[in-house]
Amino acid sequence: SICLTRLARHCKRQAQNNTYRHRCYSKPANRVKQIETIKQGFLPINKPAGCTSAQVVQSVTQTLKTHHYLQTKKSIKIPGDIKVGHGGTLDPMTTGVLVIAIGRAYTRQLDKLHLASKRYIGSGLLGSETDTQDNWTNSSVIGTADWSHVNVNILDDSLEKFRGEIEQTPPMYSAKKLDGKKLYELARKGTTVERKPQIRHIYELKLVQDQTNLPQFTIDVTCSKGTYVRTLIADISKECNTLGHMTSLVRVTQGNFHLEECLNYNLNETIAYKNILNHLRNEI
Repeated sequence: SICLTRLARHCKRQAQNNTYRHRCYSKPANRVKQIETIKQGFLPINKPAGCTSAQVVQSVTQTLKTHHYLQTKKSIKIPGDIKVGHGGTLDPMTTGVLVIAIGRAYTRQLDKLHLASKRYIGSGLLGSETDTQDNWTNSSVIGTADWSHVNVNILDDSLEKFRGEIEQTPPMYSAKKLDGKKLYELARKGTTVERKPQIRHIYELKLVQDQTNLPQFTIDVTCSKGTYVRTLIADISKECNTLGHMTSLVRVTQGNFHLEECLNYNLNETIAYKNILNHLRNEI
């Protein structure tokens, strides 16, 4: 009888533990219902200058939360109930294609999008270089050089060296990490460290002649992941025996997402949920 009593107590404790685990780990019944209120997929956005990629994600997230509340009168947790992310950071002053993934089934595919080729339209200015290789916020001119010997033919011929597989040294003002620290964090402290050249692929590169009025010039480049267009512009300028820096950059294509298909975004306006629906895609 003692053994039976112990067995009964053991079974009771086991049943209580199973109930506790179920309460802790099982999904709430309304979790699926919450996800179903929001259409999921890939949302290509035309990011304007002056805002970060994270700010765009926050705006999309807020629209999703508002839409869900209007439908159910209940709050939704992000990323608890639905996950939102983007397919590759654009610098604040860079414009163009920024792909937002809505839902875990789509954020899990972002690695594929990161590996996809990208096409950019980038403009540069001959005659000077800056510490950031562009002329954006907090950049400083660190060198000047005569550019008067450069003409369109010389500039066009210089591009041949940069087609195909190239070696490119990451700039100090970049998010690339060294020993756990981002390079731009070191650069802001006045520290310069040695960086190893990286192999990159330039699939297409041409001069946009109708947008070139020296010393200003514009290139159209399709490249692999991790390519720094501002570094490319600086290197092209050096190949022409002068200096140069980037003045503007637009990402016109990422994988199969094109600029003309994107939802235009304004940081000062709320994104309408119906506009998200009109631009949502299910495939990369």
